[in-house]
Amino acid sequence: MTISYAGAAYVGNCPTDEWIAQKLIGEHIVRFDERRVAMFGIGRLRLKPINQALWLLEKAVEAEKSFRIGLELSVGGWRIHRKRLIPFLASIERTGNKTKRSSYMRMPRKPQSSGLHSAGQLIDFGAIKAAAAAYPDRVGMFKNPEIRSKFLAEVVQHVSIKNEAAGADIIAVELVPWKQNCPREIVIRYRPVVERLGIFVSRDGNIQFPAAYWPWVITPFGYKAPSISTGGGQWSLGPVNIRYECPNRPVLPGNLVAESSISRPLPPR
Repeated sequence: MTISYAGAAYVGNCPTDEWIAQKLIGEHIVRFDERRVAMFGIGRLRLKPINQALWLLEKAVEAEKSFRIGLELSVGGWRIHRKRLIPFLASIERTGNKTKRSSYMRMPRKPQSSGLHSAGQLIDFGAIKAAAAAYPDRVGMFKNPEIRSKFLAEVVQHVSIKNEAAGADIIAVELVPWKQNCPREIVIRYRPVVERLGIFVSRDGNIQFPAAYWPWVITPFGYKAPSISTGGGQWSLGPVNIRYECPNRPVLPGNLVAESSISRPLPPR
């Protein structure tokens, strides 16, 4: 499943995404110098089934005082029912002292149909339908996950023009449907509106590069923390393959390829 959120950015000094990850993993994640965590945590994790994980998150959000100012989680993905993959959507919303969970655990799988949910912004279905009708590759939008991801990214980026609270840089996650006893694949696509530059520090001087950013990935075989890199690539956590895709990047001096976990700032005071 995938999780996105809108609302409170920190729980104390801990970023909210890291707080969510710790709840799912069931253990504290250690920070090192420069407020970084290790990029990988390798080892068996006792992750809970989807229903239990949603219940755990709901109770944790309900108990956390930091979220009284507001928090909304949007959750989607696949669940296994009688050896079949069933798409689902769920949300957990905290407003003041009230916490509410809504779930659609058995969404219809009709040709050319989709389930949509947003966190922090109401969906304008009319605008989405109009944009879909005007899209130059309507067939590809429904059949090709990469084209569909590009279309939805453009919709979100259009919303960000009118709503400054909505970010314009998109991280899209595709959970590729899998077959029993076959490798599983996660495709993550980074789509920025404008290039975000990073700096690689070395003894020979600093190298500036167009950066790509990647989210938490948590599997039963370990986790990968949010990271910054010089481009796309592939990683594996046990039988789970993680594929990164982003706009083409210029070749750096010496064919440099680098990736690091992200240094997270303290919350504003």
